[in-house]
Amino acid sequence: MIVVVACITGQPSGIEHNMQIESPSPSRATRSGATQAVQTQLPAGIRLSDHWWYRLDVRRPSETGGPERIAGFRLSAGLFDGRGALDIERDFTSVQARADFVAAEPFAAIAGDEALTYGFFDGQRSQVWLADVLTGDDDLLYETDAVVHFAAFDERQRVLYYVVLDLATRRDNGVWRLALGQPNGRPEQVIGPSGANPREDGWFEQLWLAGGGARLVVRDCNGDGCRIQVADTATGRVAAGRRIKDSGLEVYGVTGEELYFDGNCQRPCPISALSLTDGRLRDIGNICQTAVVVEGEQSPTLLYERCPRNGRYEIVAHELSSIAESVVYESRSQNPGLVPQSHGSAGFVAPPGWFLVGRDNSFHDQAPSMVNATNGEIVELPHLGQ
Repeated sequence: MIVVVACITGQPSGIEHNMQIESPSPSRATRSGATQAVQTQLPAGIRLSDHWWYRLDVRRPSETGGPERIAGFRLSAGLFDGRGALDIERDFTSVQARADFVAAEPFAAIAGDEALTYGFFDGQRSQVWLADVLTGDDDLLYETDAVVHFAAFDERQRVLYYVVLDLATRRDNGVWRLALGQPNGRPEQVIGPSGANPREDGWFEQLWLAGGGARLVVRDCNGDGCRIQVADTATGRVAAGRRIKDSGLEVYGVTGEELYFDGNCQRPCPISALSLTDGRLRDIGNICQTAVVVEGEQSPTLLYERCPRNGRYEIVAHELSSIAESVVYESRSQNPGLVPQSHGSAGFVAPPGWFLVGRDNSFHDQAPSMVNATNGEIVELPHLGQ
């Protein structure tokens, strides 16, 4: 255990936290329904209509200089069978587009098997929404005059965790917890401010929920490196933590027990696994470019790209419970390649034990394929790249 802190009730002075259910100008989801479901040969028990992808595109004005500008965003999500479920666009007005968007990027993240959380600061206020990808419905969870930098939502417990920045200075004001649906519910601080200043050191922060919502994983980075903290969501105590010197830390996934990342090391190099209970590190394999964690039928599996050997591109499956490794995908070219989860901007929910390969390690530039992490079986997804 690195450090223990108590859960503090209240909120920093000068920051307004307002929970609202309705917005005067809400962003609504629309179902496109333009593409019919594709008939694809599938293994028994798998339905493409139960699985989905999402992608967030941020629009920026052409002019440069001054505070960082954002003109709006588009959030798209759809089913693996080719049907569109969400197409949410938000255009910020000319007045809002002239606002300061430092450390105030729109974000989106998977919040469950069928749900997606997204949030944005429009130059005046921040909103956090929950979208049901299968139905196309979305609901406003939270609204505030402060800047919500990032958020994660525990759908089962109906609890929102979010990072708050001061509107004027953009100083980090910590990670907060808000139980939705409770009468007179008030935000509670879970993790204190980092002391970072995004205007000076390029600071940013992201959140993950692990162990079915039992743990909150917080990663914040600046030019000097990254700090990882793990909080027990039941008690608010920080149970594990670690400082990583490399500021280029890239996270590939999280399970109930570990966080998987690398520090932008010179390839090939090991993937680091951080224990969520005591902060200890262990190394796994040798990654060439990217990796992803998938939920297996029995236990989670870490997939990573091995550097080409004898002209062959390989994806290795590392069983996290048994530490056994096997090559589950190989070809003569690195295209298509393993598709990672881009937490905050793009991702997917695949059937248990399956992962994606696509052109340039992406699922949206060209139609990807779905690969079984146990036996290498391949299912084409012809509509996802269109």
